[in-house]
Formats: sequence, C-alpha cells, structure tokens
Amino acid sequence: MTIIKCGKFIAIGGGDHIGSSSYYLEWNDLRILLDCGAESNNSSIINVQKTLGEDFNKLNAIIISHAHKDHYGGLFNNVFSDSHRIISTPITKQKIRTCMPHNNLRINYIIETIYTFDYFEVFFAAHGNAQITFLPAGHIDGAAMTLIQIDGKKILYTGDFSLPLSTCEPFIKQTLKLIRNLDILIIEGTNNRETGHKSSIKHARFNELYELIKFTYPQKIFLVHQNENHGDENPLKTKIESEYYILEFIETKDHEIYYLNTVN
Repeated sequence: MTIIKCGKFIAIGGGDHIGSSSYYLEWNDLRILLDCGAESNNSSIINVQKTLGEDFNKLNAIIISHAHKDHYGGLFNNVFSDSHRIISTPITKQKIRTCMPHNNLRINYIIETIYTFDYFEVFFAAHGNAQITFLPAGHIDGAAMTLIQIDGKKILYTGDFSLPLSTCEPFIKQTLKLIRNLDILIIEGTNNRETGHKSSIKHARFNELYELIKFTYPQKIFLVHQNENHGDENPLKTKIESEYYILEFIETKDHEIYYLNTVN
C-alpha cells in the first residue's frame, strides 16, 4: 500500500472565523478557488495571489457560492479583466451585478464574464477531468453547494447552507442522491454548537450539520466559517468523532496547508 500526495486544501480566509471566505482546493491538475470574500464591512480584503503564489495563475476556476460580500467581496481586488474563469449560478451573478456600482467599467466587465450554470447542470474543469455540479444550498436565492467529482473521488463544498434534509421536496431527493458517500466534505460551521449562542436561521443548525455529515459519511471533513466563540471543545467534532471514529475531522486554521492523500 502506497500513500500518494494528490493535492492540498488551504483556508485563505474564513477558516477559523466568519468573514472573508475563500478556500483553495487542489487535486492533481484541478486547482479551484471556492469563493473570494471580504469582511462584511470591507475592512479587510484577502490577497489570494499573495497566498497562492504561482498557483493563482494556474486556477482552473473561481466558484462564487452566493451573493454575500463575505463570499464574493474580494473578487474584484484579485481578478483583473478576464484573467480567470469565474462561475456562479445565474441568480448569484444577477445579485452581484445589482450590488456593485454601475459606473465602474472594470468591475462591470468582470461581472459580465462570469459563466453561469443552473442547479444540477454539469460543467467541467481541469481539461475535462473534473466534473462539477451546483446543488441547492438554501441560505439565500441562488446559493449553491458545489459537488466536485475527480479521479473517482467526490468532494462537496457546502458554502453557507440551510438545507432541511428531512423534507420530501424533489430537489432535496435529487441532491441527496448525488452527495452520498463523499470522500471530502468542506462544511460551514456557523452554528457548530448545540446551545449557548444565538444561531443564525440562514445557516444550518447544529442538528442539520450533524445530519449532513451523517448522511454523506465523508472520509475527511474540513470545518470552515467557524463561530469564533465555540470555546476549547467543539461539540460537533466531539459528537461526530464519538460515533464515527474512522472520520478525520479538521477544524481549519487560516493559511494552514492541509495535504490530501490517496492510497494506491
């Protein structure tokens, strides 16, 4: 049995706190940026190029999960002209267009270059080796989870989500069929505590986080977008590790590199 290093995951922003969400995922020839955010008050804008170095110019795609500034607000400070392939749902593109100043020609040009795909519509990256699908995320109109399938592996980035898995809506059933038995789950942790803080109704509650992990049964979990006041012990991690001891549960830290391996 040989362990082969296939890639890496980096929380450029929004790993151990809420705000400036931006995550770099690399798997063989796939290099993808999941969101490119800023602090909600624009007090801090991440420098993706500085963090990634040469890998920034090798990006296959920049995914924008939804139209909140902590997920797209850093886009126009990091991307120039049509230098990168930016992808979102049609509703997210329209919301970003509405929110940005109309008299800035450079920003408007970048917005117009955004490629759009509807939920469940398959598109490709990394020379066709990676199959990507947007799935409904709840949260706000147009918000999407991103399912990546490459080299027989399944990776899901939830973005901000509030998806009631127990409902019988057809789109929920279709989503659940696609996300069973994940290899990697990158999941937001806004409400990663059961009690002791006011939860956000636009984000998955503690039980919904737990149910998604339980249903998808990933081999590795990256918890991002974490509530900063969760204290020394993370109840979600404790609960998962006590019931599913073979899962690797990582509470991400900004700028730390997490290497991804596979077994040959």
